[in-house]
Amino acid sequence: MPTRYYVKVPVNGGFSEYDLQDQPQHDSIYEIITDAKVPERATFRVTSNTGVHAYAIQSAQYSLREACAYQQPNGPVSRIVTDKDGTLVKSNGAWQIEQKAAIHFE
Repeated sequence: MPTRYYVKVPVNGGFSEYDLQDQPQHDSIYEIITDAKVPERATFRVTSNTGVHAYAIQSAQYSLREACAYQQPNGPVSRIVTDKDGTLVKSNGAWQIEQKAAIHFE
């Protein structure tokens, strides 16, 4: 059974275990999905909670760039769609980003 965690932004190329929440917070941009069968690996995606998307888009340099691969939007956008989950590897009390999540804006 996968376990989900919620976190705001990546720091130093990963997500610190200290920052993970069991429940989505008003500013949780990312959802991390762990699998007990493979405890040292996880996947992550941008939350489907569109209430957080406007903030994430406005602060993309800070909140999206380190963890996501995307094309800069040309016009106004309000939603983020995850096309492909990113991958994480556990190392020294943090989930390090191995592969960025692929996203696009709508």
